Amino acid sequence: MAYLHTKPSVVGLPFREASMVKARANEYETQKLSHWVKEHDLAKMRSEFVEKAEDKARAKRDAAQHSADVKNETLDRLAQARKHAALKREDDEKLQNFLEEEQRQRERDRLMLEVMKEKSPEIRLLKRHLQVAKMNKERYTQSQEKEFFEMKEAERDAVFHDLLMETYDKLTRKEQERCIEQAETKRRLDIQMKEKVWAAEKAAREKQHDHDVIEMVHQKELAEEKKEHEIKRNTVKVLQNYIKQYLMEKEELDREAVERKQKEEQEILDYQAKVEARNKEHDEKKRLQKAFKDKIYGMLLEGQEEAMRERDELEQALNDLYFQQAEEAYYKKAEALRIHREHMKANMKQASDNYWALKAHRQEQMKLDKAEWGKKMLEQLLEMNRVDQMNAYKQRMKKAEYKRQIDAQWDEMQYLLAKEAAEEKAKRSKEKAEYDLQMALLEQERQKILLDCSEELARFFPKGICKTQDDLRMVGLPAKDPLVIKEPRPHRLPTL
Repeated sequence: MAYLHTKPSVVGLPFREASMVKARANEYETQKLSHWVKEHDLAKMRSEFVEKAEDKARAKRDAAQHSADVKNETLDRLAQARKHAALKREDDEKLQNFLEEEQRQRERDRLMLEVMKEKSPEIRLLKRHLQVAKMNKERYTQSQEKEFFEMKEAERDAVFHDLLMETYDKLTRKEQERCIEQAETKRRLDIQMKEKVWAAEKAAREKQHDHDVIEMVHQKELAEEKKEHEIKRNTVKVLQNYIKQYLMEKEELDREAVERKQKEEQEILDYQAKVEARNKEHDEKKRLQKAFKDKIYGMLLEGQEEAMRERDELEQALNDLYFQQAEEAYYKKAEALRIHREHMKANMKQASDNYWALKAHRQEQMKLDKAEWGKKMLEQLLEMNRVDQMNAYKQRMKKAEYKRQIDAQWDEMQYLLAKEAAEEKAKRSKEKAEYDLQMALLEQERQKILLDCSEELARFFPKGICKTQDDLRMVGLPAKDPLVIKEPRPHRLPTL
């Protein structure tokens, strides 16, 4: 039993080592059991037991191996998942940083564009032109409103004139009707007078007829009295007295009727005279009122025409003054721009001449400096090494070496100068690219402003606001060759 070992412990070991330790422990148990069976001569039992133990151990090993494989796969999947999660977080952070940088860049571009818009003379000029266009639109609107109000005022005047004519026609018709009514009244009064005269004549005829009848009756009564006897004399006297009384009363009544008729006729005549006088007074008053109204209407028309004429003259004078000032300002600006261009051209020519003269002078100076510097350096080196104490060959070799050193130093100086010139050129190229980008952004902003205002202000744009045919087509105006005043671009002198 000396060859048997103690059972190993699995506490505190990793998973793989623990599995191996368990496998060795199982093998140890199997060996121990085999040894016991061999000692007790239980071969058959031993073989069966060994087979079972081997099967059991194999099953345990397979199960342990499967469990280890599953656990390893799980750990690998977890590690892979953690790796993917870390990569995803890194990608998300990169994407977020990229988006934030893009946002910051857009904000910087926006702020830079705002600053350029505020500092750009072209945008300021465009805004001034747009203000002029708005003023032109307002003036056009005011002129349209003025024409509309004038048309409305003319319509009101026409309506007022028609109303006056209609009122005059009505008054004329009323006057004619009044005259007709007055004539009818006069005719009726004449008929009434004739009827009264006829009634008076009829009353007189009736009176005469009554008198004749009474006289005839009286004669008849006298005859009868003569024929009759004295008995009827008293009756006749009574009858005569009665008749006399009747005649007296009738005459009194007739006289009163005649007086009453005369009084009525006089009243009718007086009323007719009063009516005629009142009609004459009314006609005179109407005539005076009509003359006064005609005078007032004429004065109003004359004053209104005078005010309208003065207003039109004042507005025409203001328009002429405005266009004259605008034309003078335009020609002054064109003349100033021409003078500025000539001055810039002269300055550029003078600067170019100065540049080439300075360049030639600097080249000559560089040659002189190179010769002087080489001579000075050679003297210094010779002084330092005391070449005069050497033999001729060594002197030649040393001088050649010094010359090579001087040439190397000079080449290094030229290289530094060329490098500085290249850096300056790259800087100028970068500045030019930035300037071109700024000009492109400003051009886009200018086109955007034009496009935004083109719908309502395109017809009122002043001269010079559209620079190219594309601008005209963009705002919807017919293509033509307008007079354009371009702002001069700044020129840079070349660097030496």
